[in-house]
Amino acid sequence: MTDTDTDTDTTPLHDPMAGEPSEGMSPLAIPADTQWDDVDRPRDWQGHVYGLVVHTTGSGLPSKARAQGVYHTVAAVNHYSKSHGCHYVNGWLGVGGGDLLQVANEREQAIGVGMTNPAEPEKDQRRSVESGRFEEDLPAVLVRHWRERWPGRADPLALLPGTKTANSCYVHVECVPCVFHTDDGLVTGEDVEPMRPGLRFTQAQHDTVAELAVDVARRNAWPADEEWWRTPRLLGHEDLTPIARCDRNGGWDPGALRDEPYFDWEYVYERIGSILRDGPGGSSSDHDASDAIQPSVFDVLGERAQSFIDLVLTGEEQAAVVEAHGAGVTDENELTDLVFFVHHPEMNGRKIKAHETALADEWRDVRDVVRTALDGLSGG
Repeated sequence: MTDTDTDTDTTPLHDPMAGEPSEGMSPLAIPADTQWDDVDRPRDWQGHVYGLVVHTTGSGLPSKARAQGVYHTVAAVNHYSKSHGCHYVNGWLGVGGGDLLQVANEREQAIGVGMTNPAEPEKDQRRSVESGRFEEDLPAVLVRHWRERWPGRADPLALLPGTKTANSCYVHVECVPCVFHTDDGLVTGEDVEPMRPGLRFTQAQHDTVAELAVDVARRNAWPADEEWWRTPRLLGHEDLTPIARCDRNGGWDPGALRDEPYFDWEYVYERIGSILRDGPGGSSSDHDASDAIQPSVFDVLGERAQSFIDLVLTGEEQAAVVEAHGAGVTDENELTDLVFFVHHPEMNGRKIKAHETALADEWRDVRDVVRTALDGLSGG
């Protein structure tokens, strides 16, 4: 987040079909017509950036855009094309809705995170750490969440890869909150909703953070044999400079380090795992856990339905798949839904919600069992 007012003019957005992305440009993002070009990051980090920092623009930007009748992503692009504070803007509709915009090549060094702040010593993270006051300078709730998030790390400086600054080695993405403060109080953007009550960002924005992180990781050769998304390669502004990004209830940029969070890292982590396992759609086909629909077992399987249910409930899921296959059900996704919803009759036909990551993981585990059974039936 950069504390500067949004400009009122409207910078046009670039045609996403206009050519292939070049080095340092994401194929996921629409390049803004105005690309800021100021200070190149150190040569050793060009094409080899260490990580991605996730920010919130804060309420000021969407509130002002709303008052002026300007689309929030256009307002954000106008601002960040001039402020040099980030490389990407993530609007409410995310990459799938054309709301991921790139405002600078990744070789440029953004001014997204200031580890030092001589003008405001009370917000100087390096000074706080080096004076031995890291915990004393923060609300207790923030210290607790920071310690839980980064076990084994002494302080924010220990998150850096041996550098003095974060900006030299990180890419920055600004997310426009869909729930924000205005003169009328806390409001939600038109025709959108947060991923779940209490959060400040849409599911599409969470998904976009995951997709962008995977894209940056692949283009910059992050180690594929480790869960890099659970390391300091992917973090929030509040993780690096909590002293400057907090209120009495915890961190607010993007707002995960608080008892009632604004942003859901665990969802992003699960989404990244799904993308790496199954591709951007989250599965080898277009059907994933969130698409699961409860079928009527008796309508689908007829006289074999009770036998199928008994096998599932006694842990004989592969045998249940064979039973259903014998009744003519051969589609992997339909079989997965049949087995999953026998375990969860209490869902009463509703879909798995975005924040129900444990249920989504269970659905995918069932799908793996179904695949194994189908492979056995086909002699694979």
